Amino acid sequence: MIDGRATGRLPDAQFADIGYADLLADPVVAVAGVYETFGWDYAPATRQAIVEHLAARPQDKHGTHHYTLEDFGLDPAEERSRFIPYQEHYQVPDEP
Repeated sequence: MIDGRATGRLPDAQFADIGYADLLADPVVAVAGVYETFGWDYAPATRQAIVEHLAARPQDKHGTHHYTLEDFGLDPAEERSRFIPYQEHYQVPDEP
């Protein structure tokens, strides 16, 4: 994907980049950024619908879930190495 966007094969204007940490920190603002990227109207009713949706579905409402790569038969070191180009390009820090 990174190469496709860099060469223009994948039109950059069709993507809105959003950090997962940003989405978790403030979903309403993060979604507003996506709307802005595409030039869409972020109407007050849309914002309110997002606020209400989030209020009705708080994080961890049904408990927390913890998964590891090993749970799915994956090697953490191998998977981390696969994502190095992505992490470097988008400046995504390693997670513990």
